[in-house]
Amino acid sequence: MRYTPASERLAAGEPHRREESSIKPHRVALALPLAAALTSVLLLASALPAAPVPPQPAAAPPAAQPVPAAIAVEDIPLEADRLTTALRALEERIAPTGTARDIEAKLPAMAQRIADAQLETNGQLGAASSMTVLTNLADLWFGIQGDLKAWAERMRARAADVGTALNQLATLADTWTRTRDEARRTKVPSALLKRTDEALDAIASTRAHASARRAAILTLQVKIGDQLALVEAASTQVAQAMSVDMSTLLRRDGPPVWRVWGGSPSPAELAARVRESAAPQLDLLARFFTDRSRSTAVHVGLLVIFVVFALVARRRVRRWEADGSPDPMLRVLELPLSTALIVTLELSDLLYGRPPMVAVNVIGLVLLVPAVRILSRITAPAPTAAIWLTAAIFTLNRLRDLALLSTPAAVKIRRTAALVWLWRRDALVVGRYRLPEPLAWLGMATLAVSVASALFGYLRLARLLGGGVLRGAYLAFALYAGAVVAVAFFAYLLRVWPLARLRMVAQYRLLFERRAAIVAFWAATYLWLREELHWFALLDEVESLGLAILEYRLTRGFVSLSLGDVLAFVATIWVSFLVSRFVRFALEEDVFPRLPMGRGLPYAISSLLHYLILLLGFLAAIGAMGVDLNRVTLLTGAFGVGVGFGLQTIVNNFVSGIILLLERPIQVGDAIQMTDLDGEVRRIGIRSTTVHTWRGAEVIVPNATLISGNLTNWTLSDRTRRFDLLVGVAYGTDPQRVIDLLRDAAASVPGVLANPAPVVLFQSFGDSALNFEVRAWTARFEEWVVIHSQVAVAVNAALKAAGIEIPFPQRDVTLRFPSPEET
Repeated sequence: MRYTPASERLAAGEPHRREESSIKPHRVALALPLAAALTSVLLLASALPAAPVPPQPAAAPPAAQPVPAAIAVEDIPLEADRLTTALRALEERIAPTGTARDIEAKLPAMAQRIADAQLETNGQLGAASSMTVLTNLADLWFGIQGDLKAWAERMRARAADVGTALNQLATLADTWTRTRDEARRTKVPSALLKRTDEALDAIASTRAHASARRAAILTLQVKIGDQLALVEAASTQVAQAMSVDMSTLLRRDGPPVWRVWGGSPSPAELAARVRESAAPQLDLLARFFTDRSRSTAVHVGLLVIFVVFALVARRRVRRWEADGSPDPMLRVLELPLSTALIVTLELSDLLYGRPPMVAVNVIGLVLLVPAVRILSRITAPAPTAAIWLTAAIFTLNRLRDLALLSTPAAVKIRRTAALVWLWRRDALVVGRYRLPEPLAWLGMATLAVSVASALFGYLRLARLLGGGVLRGAYLAFALYAGAVVAVAFFAYLLRVWPLARLRMVAQYRLLFERRAAIVAFWAATYLWLREELHWFALLDEVESLGLAILEYRLTRGFVSLSLGDVLAFVATIWVSFLVSRFVRFALEEDVFPRLPMGRGLPYAISSLLHYLILLLGFLAAIGAMGVDLNRVTLLTGAFGVGVGFGLQTIVNNFVSGIILLLERPIQVGDAIQMTDLDGEVRRIGIRSTTVHTWRGAEVIVPNATLISGNLTNWTLSDRTRRFDLLVGVAYGTDPQRVIDLLRDAAASVPGVLANPAPVVLFQSFGDSALNFEVRAWTARFEEWVVIHSQVAVAVNAALKAAGIEIPFPQRDVTLRFPSPEET
């Protein structure tokens, strides 16, 4: 694509666009010293005495705006027609848009949303809420502020567009007014004067419409500005409360408990406080679900879908148990309503965006019921009293949050004592998971510090610590139940169509379930840790610290690396290995067995895919590490030089490996024989091939040797092998009888093929025997030596039974004595 300068685009009438920055971090690092040097030069120049400046001539006055000229008389009819088209375009331009109508329609709902948020903010600030509640309020106001600012920006752009149209109409009115005056002065025909009057009337009408539309837009802008002022005031109030809460965390903000021990409110006063604080909260909750009726309908629809799914799953699980194939992962599906509620309630944040705290508390309270039932189900037949007692503590805590009431010190003491009692009785066990001992000690110590802080009047610190422990326990409670349900759903899907038809699922279903349980556990752990850090207002600090550590760069010359770059490189390579393993696993288990493929082709495809995925992963890892890929050309040149000098052998083996995989002259499992090597091929790599010799050794053979040398492949087309056995019988034996006897003996041995049948050949007349050769075939290539031995044994037995002698080499020596006369 050709680059077009901004000046050319503006001259062509295109709107100005901000160019996206393509500055790389290493270029910024190089530019910073240059900028510092330039700044030093400028400061030095500013410190020098200034040179005398010659007097400059006075600036010329601004040029007057050109006065629009009147339209020539002969052009009035044509320009009048053009004016009609232009005014029609301007009418369409200033007409109310869908965006403006949508904003105007949503503004009352936004005003109600702001009022509800103010009500919630006042209630939470009056109840001295925790830092997490204040952070949630800040996020709530930030979201509202972002929506209003987006509306205000759209209305500003719309008002500017209508203002531009008004300016154009003013210019047209001036032009046609001068045209009418000139026409009257020159006494043109009345028809032309009428056209000019009609043009001016049309312009005036369009200007009136544009002025009215601009006034409406400005009025809407004022309304948006008023709501934005309220939002900014509330955001400032929440920010001040957060600042005060953090600054006074270690400052006593209440009297010690022994001074107010007898001053607790009566039950009637407590009930009145609950009614007074709960009524507006419930009204806010009702308006929230009414305003989000569409999201509520989607939520209810999801609940119905999951209930139906769970009911069908329960029926199938019971049938599987009756058939004798129970799965402990599927026990929770015996509770269809609870499993459906767990899933739908934990999706509330995705459906409602930023719900108010009263909605969060209500959803959390309802979530306890299915969580308790599910955890009781998976712990059965163990006692479940600890689960119900823990749920009761969580319920009381949620109810106090709904009523915006603070927790008395006596309640905190009893709550802490109950949790310590459960811990010491080893009751904090759910299913197969036990609360880690260091985490349990930390939680109990934090609760003890919270109780001590409340006793001595450090109420903010007590709320922060005690609420953090209870919130963490509740989150662990709910997230564990959600993870159990997620794993149960996954295990169920593995048993039904279409996943059940996969061979890899049928053979490795338990492995898939275990891996899914590990993923669910670590995902729940990550969410729990994130929420706990958010409660203690440490999430932003931890994220900032982590980013600072990951982005710290070490620069040496042109090389600039950070820990984040290295971790990104390692993670990308690791993911590419995982992807390659899974792809090859899926192909070998479910794709290759279903396709008519030649022997060795599946291994070749898997190996090539493996190296291709690793290559793509390596390139992605280089990009993730922040390396400028434009410099790969330099690396390519250096690689070419290395190949020319010292890497030609490696490259030769690499190319030979690709040839072996594509042409497949040898395959894994083939029996090969070279000059000094024979054995079975175990692995064909990209650089070398592993051969397992018949004596048990593993020999690494470079691929170039297999390509360039003479190689015998005994099993390239099939796994049959012929073996030969030489037999000699004594002279005087009938050769045909021997041939029949040897053929029958060879055919009787198990493992010898009937087709092709054994062949016996009369080879030659030996010095001591008649020589025969037995040729037999076997399909059991790995056992041909054993079968050869068995054939030899059978031949020996057959000859012995027939009385045929197997001669041994012998010489006839004749002693000739000379006559006495010769002696």
